[in-house]
Amino acid sequence: SIEVEFVSTEMVKYQECISAFSSPTSFIIFTMEPLIGSALLAIEPGLVFSLIDCMFGGKGKPLSRVRDFTRLEQRMIGKLAGEVLGQLQKAWQIVQPVGISVRKTESKPEYVHLVSPHDMMVVIVFSVKGKEFSGNLHFCLSYLMLEPIKEKLSSKYQREKDIENMLKLADLPLRGQTTLYD
Repeated sequence: SIEVEFVSTEMVKYQECISAFSSPTSFIIFTMEPLIGSALLAIEPGLVFSLIDCMFGGKGKPLSRVRDFTRLEQRMIGKLAGEVLGQLQKAWQIVQPVGISVRKTESKPEYVHLVSPHDMMVVIVFSVKGKEFSGNLHFCLSYLMLEPIKEKLSSKYQREKDIENMLKLADLPLRGQTTLYD
């Protein structure tokens, strides 16, 4: 069994964000149509190797030394990223329906260029834990990408949407319920 927990959300400059990762790290660059620009899913190398071991029936035992990813490992990372991004797309339906598409994968931070070095990024970190391993997934979204919908991301907006949806439900008759006028 694998546990996934929210760790943190922070805003940092892109240069600080990308320099925090070692080589190799699994970087999946993706778009979120209709939002403009690209975002990044970064999976720490130890977690990548453990998850791939689990995919092939192992227990996720961490590697003693980090090395570059093989072509087979890159394909498996792609499948894992597809699942993760599919769940992200479902989660975003509440806020803003998006179509997520993978643009590129990379393993070296110096080859990942999303925005200028001083642009701000929202970094959302999730911890992934198994019996014998743990590591983090990082979602990195540029502020410029989120700026057009920032009101929708506020808790006030979400509360108003919840109230609006509850009122809509209150107006609908329950199944099997009859009114005095039937």
